[in-house]
Amino acid sequence: MHAFQTVVEIYAVNYNGNYPETVEQLSQDSLTQSERTLSAMENTHGYGAGPDKSYTNEIGGVKLPGIVSMQFDSASFGYTLYGYNADGNKMESKGVTYLLSNH
Repeated sequence: MHAFQTVVEIYAVNYNGNYPETVEQLSQDSLTQSERTLSAMENTHGYGAGPDKSYTNEIGGVKLPGIVSMQFDSASFGYTLYGYNADGNKMESKGVTYLLSNH
């Protein structure tokens, strides 16, 4: 999740503080910019790399075990990232969902 967050933050640096609204925007930027971290990011449960394998949109995206999802918040222009465990559920501890966010 932290590596994915780093890629999101690099995107914002490249685009004057604006975050990507979808993983498709983020993925396209990773292909066109010198930053290649996203394209090399592998799913921890062996599903491969790339969209819908190692990362996805939280809303409407495929939720494979080991995937990281991103949800853009248009009200705050921020984002929240979630990780999915081996059972395909959001990672949590004692009923609290783990997440990374910029707000």
